[in-house]
Amino acid sequence: MGRGSMSAGQLAETLGLTTGAVTSVIDRLEKVGFVRRVPDPADRRKVIVELVPESLQERSQVYQPMGEAMARLCERYSDRELELLLGFMDSAAAILHEEAIKLRANRPGRPE
Repeated sequence: MGRGSMSAGQLAETLGLTTGAVTSVIDRLEKVGFVRRVPDPADRRKVIVELVPESLQERSQVYQPMGEAMARLCERYSDRELELLLGFMDSAAAILHEEAIKLRANRPGRPE
């Protein structure tokens, strides 16, 4: 995402998920040492989730082969083709995000 540290609520909104679902994911990521919760300096009642810098090296080694394979795949396409693909993916992601928000707002059993 590249947006830096943020609260669980901000993550939930960005991802189009419930805060409960995001909290569960954060718990798992924290357990394996990828993220940590720190007090929000602007509001002591809130907690910010941030990456653990030391975990970046380990993750880099794990995902390096995948990154190299994806780079080889991208080399098969022209810049124009890649721009088309990225534009489609961005638009599709935006649509899916908006529809997830609508689904969450209109789910059965939700009080009006």
